[in-house]
Amino acid sequence: MYTDYEKAMNSWLIYRYLYDTRLTFDERILPNFYEPDGPYYNVSTSDDIESSILDYIKPFFENEGDTALMLSGGIDSGILASYVPKKTMAFTMTDGNNTSEVAGAKKYVEANNLRHEIISTGWDDYKEYAPMLMRQKGAPIHSIEVQIYKTAVYAREQGYNFLLFGELADTVFGGLSGLFLKDWTIDEFFHRYAFVDPFRVLKKPLKLDEPIRKSTGADGLVDTHGFLNWCFLRQSAGGYTNPCDLAKIKFLAPYGKMRMAEKLDVDRVRYGDNKYLIRELFNRRYPDFIAPEKTPMPRAVDEYLVDWSGPIRPEFLEHIDISKLTGDEKWYIYCLEWFLDIIENEDW
Repeated sequence: MYTDYEKAMNSWLIYRYLYDTRLTFDERILPNFYEPDGPYYNVSTSDDIESSILDYIKPFFENEGDTALMLSGGIDSGILASYVPKKTMAFTMTDGNNTSEVAGAKKYVEANNLRHEIISTGWDDYKEYAPMLMRQKGAPIHSIEVQIYKTAVYAREQGYNFLLFGELADTVFGGLSGLFLKDWTIDEFFHRYAFVDPFRVLKKPLKLDEPIRKSTGADGLVDTHGFLNWCFLRQSAGGYTNPCDLAKIKFLAPYGKMRMAEKLDVDRVRYGDNKYLIRELFNRRYPDFIAPEKTPMPRAVDEYLVDWSGPIRPEFLEHIDISKLTGDEKWYIYCLEWFLDIIENEDW
């Protein structure tokens, strides 16, 4: 391990995690990283995805009451809902005043005869759980982690040992269509992908583009799908494994155990047919449903940080125009400052 305070801050803002697993904010802190492990199911058709889901989830439902489903209103967890046993418990999360997932989730519950509970979070939950999650991770956290942790703790109290998620399908099957809009150079992709541009907020910004270069071909163009399947996948999954680990419950993500056996058809994704294999399977499982548009997991950071005036620690630029930042961008900055305060004021 090595400590590089400035690099760690920049890595968090750009990639939302420490992409170098040897890196830490402080010599006293040993960060927890998500590392995917095989073997993987190689899939090339929607039939392959179906058989992989069935094979993956079978052992987790052999004992009744062992596994619950995390169910949103989207197509990925909706597909899983069609394969789990009837009467399986499904949890749907809401945050603040955002209940947009509930109606869609209820349709899947009714179609598949599942049980259903809604878990709501508020700012008091963030104040209570975020510090615990940051200490567990050894880094700032994604805004979804509080919701997942609260739900995971409740599920554990109900006797569940496993939580089944529909996450990582976007990563594996080309769901993040905005990143496939064109063939990107390294510099173009850096500016398109960076979640918060450190040059806008830090006094010592760094252009950390090593992860992007790692996925760049001899022609100088970024392999977007390749980048997502190693860099983004680790960041995304880490936002789920960290709260599940803290709650002592196992994170299950069957889509994350799959890899495309054939090269992703980037043109199909680019021109509107994103996640085409998953959509084909959804249409087969729910022939009478209209596939919903993708929406991010509900998180009320806009609501919670509406009156926040910006960071005050010396690492940040003064007089940042907070009005030009999205709610998520505010959260990444706010949480980074919160974590730096924890490092400074607490023993590890």
